[in-house]
Amino acid sequence: MAILITAASSAIAYKLERLLNESEVYFAEQIEMPEIPGKRFIRIPDASSPIFTSEMLKICLDNHIVKIFPLKVPEIKELSKADQLFKEYGINIILLSNDWIL
Repeated sequence: MAILITAASSAIAYKLERLLNESEVYFAEQIEMPEIPGKRFIRIPDASSPIFTSEMLKICLDNHIVKIFPLKVPEIKELSKADQLFKEYGINIILLSNDWIL
């Protein structure tokens, strides 16, 4: 099963990837990301968008993602509101310490 790390345009996302040492990792960002061999990128809506939560759920279900690591405060706030919904689909929203938050 896969994991999703947001803030793909920041170095902290790749540091987290190295620490987690997971085999299937997707990176998410609101902007288009350049192709990097061996990395999978998904473009997501801005957290202030009314479709943010539903689009994130769809992305997780389509890509068999079971853990989301949101690294931006607005994403954390919106996803936290829908924590129960994601859990019903077997998806855990992992909140990290402030050292990881952008």
